[in-house]
Amino acid sequence: HYVEEIYGAGQRAKELVRQILIFSRRSRPERKPVDVGAMCDEVLTLLRPSLPRTIRVRRDIARSCGWVLADEVQMHQIIMNLCTNAQHAMRDTGGEIVVTVENMTLDHPLHTTHGDAPPGVYVHVTVADTGEGMTEATAMRVFEPFFTTKAVGEGTGMGLAIAHGIVHEQKGVITVESALGEGSVFHLYL
Repeated sequence: HYVEEIYGAGQRAKELVRQILIFSRRSRPERKPVDVGAMCDEVLTLLRPSLPRTIRVRRDIARSCGWVLADEVQMHQIIMNLCTNAQHAMRDTGGEIVVTVENMTLDHPLHTTHGDAPPGVYVHVTVADTGEGMTEATAMRVFEPFFTTKAVGEGTGMGLAIAHGIVHEQKGVITVESALGEGSVFHLYL
């Protein structure tokens, strides 16, 4: 079991280097069918040991949610970035991260400030937290590169910008709902 974990960590490190090359435009993403539910399950299993005991993780992953044609490492990175941000929002108070994965049919176009989704069948992923939440002004800027609410040395402001870029490249949409004192919910439509 430990050797499998070590091997998996080595593979993820290899893929991280590949992602850095993709981000610098020296390589192309490797698209293949990705079981989003299983991938989210794996991310949460890896993330759980690094979270403080004051933060609970709940999964609501449909057994038969759809697959998407995507780069699995990039999808992994998106969920990891969203969960890391959720954890950061609750680091002082504790709380709960809830990851939901389900199939969803949009009968009408979804128009948002961060992209549009035409009608169709989507894999809908939400990452919700019970953290401090954001003002409307902050929520409007969270996907901008180098925008961060974290103190100096705590973050670069690239996590959500990268997530937005990957989702947009997949022809999907990422949105956020948040209010001060009420936590945040990020929605991915893939």
